[in-house]
Amino acid sequence: MREEVLTALRRSQATIRRDWERRLRQRPVVSALALPDLLIRLMDWTLDSIWTHLRTDGSSSRTEIDWTMHCVCNANPLTSYFLCAKDTFIALFENNDWDLAPMSPGEKNLCAIELVRALDQVAAQEIQTFCALCQQRHDNNEPISLPSAGMNELPVAATGAKSSTEKARA
Repeated sequence: MREEVLTALRRSQATIRRDWERRLRQRPVVSALALPDLLIRLMDWTLDSIWTHLRTDGSSSRTEIDWTMHCVCNANPLTSYFLCAKDTFIALFENNDWDLAPMSPGEKNLCAIELVRALDQVAAQEIQTFCALCQQRHDNNEPISLPSAGMNELPVAATGAKSSTEKARA
């Protein structure tokens, strides 16, 4: 991405954050971790990650990433968070809500695509990381089914009682 575009995006960070937060607060909360008051604390870090990605390897990613498909349980708070970011970036380019000299429609489109692809890279990594820690699924992406009995029973060793093998030896 051209340096002057990246600089203009960084200068518009407060505007981007306000719009992003507004969009985030309008979405339904899917889990306790999806509360907007928690997620807005990640915005500056996320934007810095996107700017870094654009500066270091922004144009190297030519493939589209569908990170919305990574979450099987639909409780990942970052999915909604990044969808709101994407909507904010698209609106930014559509409405010219930032301080940048006029660009041709082609230049604007290329910059918007590059920005969204950088967001997709950051989102995919963060969503996959969060999903890897999720307790709602197994490694094969199936929801966890907890056994109905025995969950509150302590192992024999923890109770101090002897196991049937130990009793037989005695």
